[in-house]
Amino acid sequence: HSIIVSSESIEADPATWASKAAHLLDVTVLLKGSRTVVAHMDRVISLPQATPFLATAGSGDVLAGIIGALVATNYIEILNDPQRLADVAATGAFIHNEAAKIASNGGPISASSLIDAIPAAVVKILK
Repeated sequence: HSIIVSSESIEADPATWASKAAHLLDVTVLLKGSRTVVAHMDRVISLPQATPFLATAGSGDVLAGIIGALVATNYIEILNDPQRLADVAATGAFIHNEAAKIASNGGPISASSLIDAIPAAVVKILK
């Protein structure tokens, strides 16, 4: 089956479209945008509004790296309960946004400054 939908429709209701994609493909979906959502089966996790400074070259690669590291350190839990992948993906997106807020200091960021801010973001979240 193929579904054709406009980007405007997806932006207007990301939770619905992430959920539809997750069901259709039987996967966990992270739909990144100003409102990031993660969907797996009937579960949808909506994250707080992201900083607009994440709209920069390479920031998606940084997000993928964060999630990859979290998957690697949580793979046993994910294997035992595939819904845990949604938690891990949402956690990665949350860390990514916090790192961007720290790196921005009120101005534009680069992917490398975003990477440099990850440790401080994790510390801030854990406090």
